[in-house]
Amino acid sequence: MKNTIATLFGLSALFSLGAQSLKPIDYQLVYRDNNVSYERIEVVSFDNGVPADTCLVSEIYYDAQGQMVNRVDYFACGMALSREQFFYSEDGRLDSNIIEHVFDKFTPRHFQLKYDTEGRVVQRELDQTIRNYWSRERYTYNGTGEVEMVDQYRRNGDQLIQMKSVDYAMQNREMHKETSVMFLRMENGLLLVENVYSPQGLTRMVIHTYQSDSESLSP
Repeated sequence: MKNTIATLFGLSALFSLGAQSLKPIDYQLVYRDNNVSYERIEVVSFDNGVPADTCLVSEIYYDAQGQMVNRVDYFACGMALSREQFFYSEDGRLDSNIIEHVFDKFTPRHFQLKYDTEGRVVQRELDQTIRNYWSRERYTYNGTGEVEMVDQYRRNGDQLIQMKSVDYAMQNREMHKETSVMFLRMENGLLLVENVYSPQGLTRMVIHTYQSDSESLSP
């Protein structure tokens, strides 16, 4: 293992936003180079340092280029919350994105996408409002093209009210270090574990497991 697990206070950036962003696209080349076709994300909750519960939160499917093509998010430890599909152009740009959400009776809804001059998505906006879900999502990138900030807004009449903002700056820095104080990774670069601590100790462990078309890629 390359990296050590260290103490974090509050939720980690990756887990706090969960499946509802395009952050996994930053790691496309890692998924491609390791022939990842499937990723499973689970959260282990701790009570006084003892594992108390394990919940499945996401399943992600990738194509041969390492691009995220399908994603299923869960709540209540196994009930489907949403399903997303992602479609790409020949040059790898995200062309379209569809979501089906439990609070919308799994009706397919299309995101309207806006891009910067580099072809990166800077905004996703739903064509219809979904209860308890954001309406618009904005992306800011750092100098190396990684997602740096994600802001989510909910429409209230003619106004947009910010629901959540996640800063990935620390995660981006740590993921490029040979040894990290945030993440445990395999030698091949795939993220394995995120530990989430409070002042009382370990509260959550986010576990990632991977498969190629023919074998498990996780230890």
